[in-house]
Amino acid sequence: MYGFINELGPNRRAQLNDAIAQRLVLRKAARQRLHGRARHTELRRIEALTDTHIDSLRFSEFEQRKFAHRRGKVGRRLRQRGQ
Repeated sequence: MYGFINELGPNRRAQLNDAIAQRLVLRKAARQRLHGRARHTELRRIEALTDTHIDSLRFSEFEQRKFAHRRGKVGRRLRQRGQ
């Protein structure tokens, strides 16, 4: 279904999965312990942190566009596997 992810190679694919899973865990923890402006600020910080990690995987421009388009779908798929 996500051919461009399979083309990344096993190491980069595992790193991508780890980064997305880390984002999900951090966001869940922030939602449970924070409220209001503090929650919003922390969620933004988490997004920036994990986006930096994902960008460091050195995707080509084509892969960046494909991942940006499918980021939500990939995240949902990982959440379904984790349940």
